[in-house]
Amino acid sequence: MEASTDCALACASCGAPGDCCAAHDTVSCEDARCKSCVCDGDTLCCTDGWDDSCVARAANECALDCSCDDAGDCCAAHNGVGCDEQECQDCVCALDDPCCGDLWDQRCADEAQNNCSDHCTQCAVEQCCEPHDGAGCGVTACEDCVCEIDGPCCSDTWDQQCADEAAQDCADACQDCGPDDCCQAHAGGGCAREACQACVCEIDGPCCTDMWDEQCAGEAANDCADACTECAANDCCQVHEPGGCTRSACEDCVCETDGPCCSGGVWDQQCSNEAATTCADACACTVTAPCAGDCDNDGQVTVNNLITAVNIALGNASLDTCTAIDTDGSGDVTVNELIQAVNAALNGCPA
Repeated sequence: MEASTDCALACASCGAPGDCCAAHDTVSCEDARCKSCVCDGDTLCCTDGWDDSCVARAANECALDCSCDDAGDCCAAHNGVGCDEQECQDCVCALDDPCCGDLWDQRCADEAQNNCSDHCTQCAVEQCCEPHDGAGCGVTACEDCVCEIDGPCCSDTWDQQCADEAAQDCADACQDCGPDDCCQAHAGGGCAREACQACVCEIDGPCCTDMWDEQCAGEAANDCADACTECAANDCCQVHEPGGCTRSACEDCVCETDGPCCSGGVWDQQCSNEAATTCADACACTVTAPCAGDCDNDGQVTVNNLITAVNIALGNASLDTCTAIDTDGSGDVTVNELIQAVNAALNGCPA
């Protein structure tokens, strides 16, 4: 009895068994079922000491008997060895044994995301949602959708535009990249887009520690529009006052072409047309292209509109007098565009 109490430090193996899910100097651990499972696989855990390898076995091979739930996210560095997805852990540790023997550090998390994406599916999904070096993102359905829209995402690099397309155009195929997490209130703190989360939580800390409520979603859409592009109200595609628009990349593109869109008092029809055509990649406007020749944007093409369009084509008038005739945003008026305008005059503008 004295050996197991007063002399526990000197007689480590006699000390009271410790937590099965944490390393300790004494042998064995306090849960009999867990101890039995772990020691059946590694007898040293019950004869020498309950070290990190014993904890890893408790958290993984013996998870049902040990109920250790702190193995950690495979996609992020954490204290302890191994991670919470067995197939992913096996792949990473086959490449890098210390990940299951010493510590699951950032190197292990990177290997889960990059080298083991077929086995670490959740990590691959996260990779699809964020820009990173290298082509593709490791989730076939998401890659197929994004790269059909934007080929360089799979041949060059998965940049911010690819990540945005995953979130906006391919949300069904890219699962957790969808915008609702950051753009809508939900239980729990934080949201799926790291840059957006960082911006909102710098303004309003409880959004990351307590709950992502309506106020957090509103801050994502308004105060952090540049970082939370999927949440920002996109007014770049409509006429409005004053000049400029909510998406800075779109605003920069349009105003580089047409300065008054930012320096004047109104984002007029010409600015919104340029957003939908010349700057389509930066602006993500899904509005219908303007009716060819509808110079007044009133839904109809008149004889006077057609005369103006012809004068522009002949070089006798400036394109500024009727930007709607330049349906492809090329800066020139072609015969095809004049034909479109005539058809609109005869048959009406498309609904």
